[in-house]
Amino acid sequence: MSEGPEGNGANGKKIFIRNCQNCHSVAAGGKHAIGPNLQSVWGRKIATIKGFKFSAALGGHKGENWGAENLNQWLENPGGFAAGNSMAFAGVKSEAERKDLIRFLYESHPKNKAK
Repeated sequence: MSEGPEGNGANGKKIFIRNCQNCHSVAAGGKHAIGPNLQSVWGRKIATIKGFKFSAALGGHKGENWGAENLNQWLENPGGFAAGNSMAFAGVKSEAERKDLIRFLYESHPKNKAK
């Protein structure tokens, strides 16, 4: 298997388009929308991207990074991961779909595009 998290990035892109792209972008240099640009979310410290105001609910995860485990928990149940957060999304209940979405986010990071 290739480096990085499990999952099918191509399927993850479809899931992103269906569930995420109304509020988020993964475009290089893309602007924040309702939610932050997620192009370099993989490995980034939680709630730290210039130009976006995150809810205080994510403060409980200060110093942690967005990796497979935290992304999986967040995508499954955002309110369970950070109670009181401002993201109006119930979550992705399918474990397979979460893995695919996480793989897509991993592949969207500029450092991982060629992997």
